[in-house]
Amino acid sequence: MIEWIKPRKARLIGALLHDIGKFQYRAEKTNVPHEENSADFIHEYLGDHNCLKDCLDEAVRLARSHHDPSGDVAIQRADHIAAGEREEEEKQQARRPLLSVFTHIQNVRPNTTAKVEPRYFTPGPIEYKNIFPEGMDEKQLENSLALMEMHRPHWEGFLKDVTAIPKDHSFPALVNTLLSILEKWTARVSSAGYKSLPDISLYDHLRTVAAYADCYAEADDNEKPFLVVEADISGIQHFIYRIANVSDSEAKGTAKTLRGRSFYIGLLADAVATFLLEQLGLLNVHLLLNGGGGFTILAPNQKAIREKLLELRKEINDWLFDQFQGEIALNLVWEAFPEDEIKVFGKVKRRMLISIGEAKYHRHFDRLGDEQFWRPKAFDEEQIVQLCKWCGNYITKEEKGICSTCQLHKEIGHILPHSETILLVNSGSLKLEKSSTYLPIPFSSFDQTWVLVRESSGKQTVYDILRTVISQVPKDVEVDVIRLNETDFLEPRFTHLSGLHGAGIGFQFRFLGKHVPKDEQGDVLSFEELSHLSEGYPMLGVLRMDVDSLGAVFAHGFDEEHQTISRIANLSRLFVLFFSGYINKLAKEHNVYINYSGGDDLFVVGGWTQVIEFARAVRRDFREFVSENPHLTISGGVVIVWPSYPIRFAADQAGEEEDHAKALDAGSPEEKDAFSVWEQAYHWDDLEKLIQWGDKFSALIQVEKEKQQKLALKSLLRYTRDICQHAFDKYGNQTIEWIPRIHYKIHYVLKRRAGIGEKEVMEQSTDLAATLAPLIQDPSFLRNIRFPADYVMLKTRNEKPVEK
Repeated sequence: MIEWIKPRKARLIGALLHDIGKFQYRAEKTNVPHEENSADFIHEYLGDHNCLKDCLDEAVRLARSHHDPSGDVAIQRADHIAAGEREEEEKQQARRPLLSVFTHIQNVRPNTTAKVEPRYFTPGPIEYKNIFPEGMDEKQLENSLALMEMHRPHWEGFLKDVTAIPKDHSFPALVNTLLSILEKWTARVSSAGYKSLPDISLYDHLRTVAAYADCYAEADDNEKPFLVVEADISGIQHFIYRIANVSDSEAKGTAKTLRGRSFYIGLLADAVATFLLEQLGLLNVHLLLNGGGGFTILAPNQKAIREKLLELRKEINDWLFDQFQGEIALNLVWEAFPEDEIKVFGKVKRRMLISIGEAKYHRHFDRLGDEQFWRPKAFDEEQIVQLCKWCGNYITKEEKGICSTCQLHKEIGHILPHSETILLVNSGSLKLEKSSTYLPIPFSSFDQTWVLVRESSGKQTVYDILRTVISQVPKDVEVDVIRLNETDFLEPRFTHLSGLHGAGIGFQFRFLGKHVPKDEQGDVLSFEELSHLSEGYPMLGVLRMDVDSLGAVFAHGFDEEHQTISRIANLSRLFVLFFSGYINKLAKEHNVYINYSGGDDLFVVGGWTQVIEFARAVRRDFREFVSENPHLTISGGVVIVWPSYPIRFAADQAGEEEDHAKALDAGSPEEKDAFSVWEQAYHWDDLEKLIQWGDKFSALIQVEKEKQQKLALKSLLRYTRDICQHAFDKYGNQTIEWIPRIHYKIHYVLKRRAGIGEKEVMEQSTDLAATLAPLIQDPSFLRNIRFPADYVMLKTRNEKPVEK
């Protein structure tokens, strides 16, 4: 553990809070300069913290003097290049709200010129249920009194949370707790409302300045003080999906194990990032981007850090190789940059991603000199007698049909739906008593143990369970209490825990996509049970979706002068808010099972009709979240299967469907922004029309009282689908020889099976006639008839399926 010395502590606190007075100014009527208010805030609200006793006065001085020539050079340089992100304009309303960073993303979809109307995030605590920016007119933006009233309750909420921080924190725990409080309250506050692009939050500005300042002060290379460390864990998706289905009696175990694997691999990425920060003497302030199995660290450029990274990369990959037999690997690269290059962080990020791409082709390169790498892994043939029925790895007699890793994943999947809290214990050797109320997840090589905690059990509250776990942790070991999807993480029931532990306790929050449907007893539904939630025929829908051209969004979405660390970090954090936080709300509304959701993509399972409705809702709300910007789109694909179908195959096929959607109209301005099902891709607007027609036709079938008429309508649709397969080639073009035939056949079948002639259809004299009109009036509808036909057939078939 690094020993934090006085000058570095003072600089980090002074830089992290140097502009907090701006938040106060937005909430109160004051003529005091913001730097004075910032200094007073540090003195008043952090003065009693034990870990700052030796550096408080210096931190106050640094915050007060960050615009003064006599101030700290590192903080001044950091604030100068960070302030360069903002542009001057004539408007002087410094209380203007935060402009959505999505508003001015462009350059992603060529020839798209639609204007994006500005939308603003109103101040308030971050929480995943209310994430959408709002439109505001100029009168609202210039009303200083109303804007001040808008900010005031949230400034008071911020002060309340800061006051609640226990005074016995270690310095890292204090900084990480402060960072979570700042994210909660200042991520929706503009750092400079009087600038022409007030799209940089105060949170992103503060943490960027703190990281910059630490790099300037601690680097041993003044020409290139910034060391960018880029990490990516490869093999994640293959690892998650490589799981077999088992017998019906253990079907719930499959669902739990799948969810547990997903959570474990996400936790692994966090564990690696935490380990690197600890070993390099850094804090969460230095972790700029984190999500989707990768992260970016900004570190001071020191020879010692560069040498340490070489050691850590080999150490981590050795452990990953032993644990996962080479399936999972850490790609870790780093490069030093001067000030003029770090300003254009989009270019830096592109260079780092190119290096990551090259590293993926040299996985396990650090092990090539190890003789054991080239030899088969030795094992005791008498002990290893069979394969794990879920993952296929060798297991011993003691493991009884399932390997210890899959058993852990199953246990994670069991407790995770009932957990809102996780502990990070900075000890890999922690031995906890076995309990049904918490689950240790050890990463001994990283000197960490993460503990999933049930929210309650019987008469035990979450506080009781946390107290039981913490009482078993040695007094000199640091602990963090992390609330999942809950930003009220400093409630007294949690902060009271700090007095129980000698090293103090840090407090944080994180968003995690983890919703799962449960039965009346609170157990997670099996895939079989999920399929019966469908409307109509009970089948399972397996869905994968992600943001289109995300690399281009980060690399080219902003003009060069706007490709700054703060904007890119803000963009990444907003995607995490949607895909790790808000996605839980949609999953709950549509009763689907989130297997994985984070970064910019998701993988869910559920009843097939629920999954399709969920996908539509994701697309609809994503469009609103990104301010209807046409350069930001999302595509996905679903496969509809029997509930016993091997999930690994369904996941692969859903990925293929997603690829079909991504390939739609490739190379044109209309490319992607699509959804694929039954091996046919559709643009979202076209799909919406087809689904609406299918729902209307299904409703007509359901209201028919005569079974014979129901069958006639379904037969009509099936017949139309079949003849259209001959009328259009594989590219969707109508074949010439079928032009006269298809119209005759459709008119014939309408009259024969629905009793409707051409006149009724043309006049749309009944609901049925109006519904059937597209069959003879809209060639594009006929071209896409397969989806609505199959959709209606499945939705109106109520028989219990007989699996083969």
